[in-house]
This record gives sequence, C-alpha cells and structure tokens, in this order.
Amino acid sequence: MHQANDLLEEGKKRLSKGDWKGASQVLGEAVDLMDGTAISEEDRKILAEVLRKKGHADARIGELQDAMAEVKEALEMSEGLKDDFGEADALRGLGYVYWQKGDIPMALEFYDLALDKANACNSQELVGRIKIEVANSYNSKGDKAKAKENYNQAISILRAVGNMNELARAYNNLGDCYMGNNELDEALDALRQCMDIATKIGDTTIKGWAAFNAAECFIRMGETKFAREYLDMALEFLTLSDDRIGVSSTLRVMGSMYIVEKDWTMAEETINKGLAIAKDLDMPGLEGEGLQCMAEMWLARGDKASAKPLLDRALVLFEAGGRKKTADEVRKLLASL
Repeated sequence: MHQANDLLEEGKKRLSKGDWKGASQVLGEAVDLMDGTAISEEDRKILAEVLRKKGHADARIGELQDAMAEVKEALEMSEGLKDDFGEADALRGLGYVYWQKGDIPMALEFYDLALDKANACNSQELVGRIKIEVANSYNSKGDKAKAKENYNQAISILRAVGNMNELARAYNNLGDCYMGNNELDEALDALRQCMDIATKIGDTTIKGWAAFNAAECFIRMGETKFAREYLDMALEFLTLSDDRIGVSSTLRVMGSMYIVEKDWTMAEETINKGLAIAKDLDMPGLEGEGLQCMAEMWLARGDKASAKPLLDRALVLFEAGGRKKTADEVRKLLASL
C-alpha cells in the first residue's frame, strides 16, 4: 500500500494549497487503487482517511452528494474498526458537508457528536479543530457571540497543544467573524495575530488569506492605500502556495477596491481575471462571487441592464453550490432593480 500512502500524502499537500479539484483527483486514484484490496486493519484505516480527505475536497468544489457518500463510508469503516479518532473526524466531516449545504442545524448536530467522540479518545487537537468549524457554523448563522466564544475556545486549546497551523486558521476565521460584525479594529488585531503565527511557521497559504481579509477590512474603512498593500501581499503569498481559489478571491476583492476608486477599466479587467480562474476550477460558488462583483461594478456605474443577467447567472450558481444565504441576498438585490 506504499503507492496509496504516497497518493494520500500528495492529496494532503494539495488540500493545504487549496487545490481542491487536484486533491479530489489524486485521492480518487488512491480509492481506486485500494478498492477491494484494503483487507488489513491498517489498510482500512488508511482508506477511511483517504475517503474523509476526498469528501472534504469534493465538498469544497460543490460535489456535495459525492462528499456525503464518501464521508459516510469512512464513518462506517471507522465504526467497524472501533477507531474513535476516525469516527470523530468523519462526524466532523459530515458536519462540514451539511455546513456547505447551508443546513446549519444538522451541521451543529454532527459537530456535537464529533466533539463527544474526540473527547472520548482524548484528542484535544481534534477538539480544537472541531471548535473552529462549530464557530464557522454559528458565524454563518449570524450568531456572532457564539461564533466568537467557540473561536476563542479553539484558540486556547490549539495554543495549549501547540498546533500552530490550526491556531493561525482560528485567528483568521475570528478576524472574518469580527469583520462580518463590522468590528474592524478587532478584526485587524486577530488577522495580524494570524499573520504573525503564519510568518513564524512559514505557512504562506494562511498568511495570504489573513492578508486578503485584512485588505477587505481596509476597503470597508475606505483606506484603499492600505488595502492595496495587503492585496498585493495576499496575491504574492497565495500565488506562491499555488492557492488558486485564494488568487481568484483576491483578484475579485481587488476589483472591489477599483470600484470604490471608480477605476472602471481596472475593475473590469481584474474581476475578469479572477472569474477566468474560477471557471477553470469549475467552482460554482467562486464563479458566482465574481459575477456578483462584476454586477456591482455595473450598478455602481448606474447600468442596471448590464448587471441583471450577471446576477441571474450568479443566483443559479449559488443555488447549485448550496449557498442558500448568498443566493437569498442576490435574490433580494435582483428584486430591488
């Protein structure tokens, strides 16, 4: 099973870079390789992990039905092996798929089960990771107080166990939560802590995402000079780590900055670059975000006729990707035209 292990490690690397489509492909090769041959307990544990990772990759690219089936299979396998850690991680994975579907109550239900199992096998590291995702669910639900509470619990746990990569992720997501509540100074503080940790451990991907979020904060503050600096930083780091989702998202926010500055030529050119990457990645949600941004540019120019078909297409893509909340926002915007 050396080849399967190699494919698993390659899949993990691609996941860390945000190459969800590539990760799904590599991990799918591992599943095919092990199909019918994973007989020993060790091999079945490896297969269960491959299925969990592939499920995560598929959830990120909007293949939610495949993701659900893969993680459920991993869960059944881990239950048969009496592998509490594997069960906890699979339950976490199911919570994540439901979160992607926009079904927050079901996501939280599975996260509660995952926390019980993670505590049962005394894996505080996994508890910390699950707490980040619980917080993400509350953040999506709009319950900022519970989101902050769970992010801070995750931060305490992950700092104690020394998982600096996940600690950086927790600070980044906490920053995004503050930003969603328009607490911009608090957001920048959390994002700077993320960037400090990421710099120390050499995690260019999370450092790029923190810079991306910081730039969005500065755009909201009207500080386009600082926003440009952080967007350039985000683009540099996310390109370096080959995180094409991050690059596409950064180009979209750069486009938003140009909209604020009323530089219509640069706005259209930059948003289109991000859209091209999103289409190549075949990610409906990401493409929808780019189309929505382009529509906002036309609306800022007073051209509702050009904005409407873009918003119509974005709505279809958000619905296809299970992005109910975002789809509802676009629907309201369309109704106001």
